[in-house]
Amino acid sequence: MDYLTDEWILPSRLDDFQAIGMIEVNGFIFDARKLPYELQSIAYEKGLIPYIPADRKEKADS
Repeated sequence: MDYLTDEWILPSRLDDFQAIGMIEVNGFIFDARKLPYELQSIAYEKGLIPYIPADRKEKADS
């Protein structure tokens, strides 16, 4: 149990939780929501982020 895990966030508030999108690559911290789609999908496949942010943005824009 930790404050920065997504287990304690309501699904409706998941997009607002800043720590969900942060990943570390080679010692650098990136916001996965601002990475290209290909890198978002790799992070999702590795379990680093709970969903692909670009997919949710496309649905919201529709």
